[in-house]
Amino acid sequence: MNKFSKHGLCVAFALVFLALPRLVAQELMLGVGKADITPDFNVRLSGYASRRAESEGVALKLWAKALAIGEGANAVVILTVDNLGLPGRMTEELAAQLKTSHGIKRENVSICSSHTHTAPCLTDVAPEHFCDGHLPGESKKHR
Repeated sequence: MNKFSKHGLCVAFALVFLALPRLVAQELMLGVGKADITPDFNVRLSGYASRRAESEGVALKLWAKALAIGEGANAVVILTVDNLGLPGRMTEELAAQLKTSHGIKRENVSICSSHTHTAPCLTDVAPEHFCDGHLPGESKKHR
């Protein structure tokens, strides 16, 4: 570790320890959750136009994970989904459900994707590059 790195690390630790009493004195509501979103059937995977067949089995599970900070209408929610991307309509639907069920404002919801190329191809996610119009069998039923 060079001199600059050691100095930066010391400053970071000092800031944390100086701020810690203030952070501990305040109550902060946090919530976390995750859901297994791995399909239980073979799907067309996103990411490569050369893929012309559905997946064959599962190597790793796919997850949707959430972090909520605060409570009520002022809560902030960050969602991440293992997929190449999410279509806008799905993002807006999730945000609307959070507003209806918990009163969370749309501007306090952030939804992102891990950008994996080993997750299902979703309608309206990079259709010009990847798989729209080429879906066989079972994948068409679940889009």
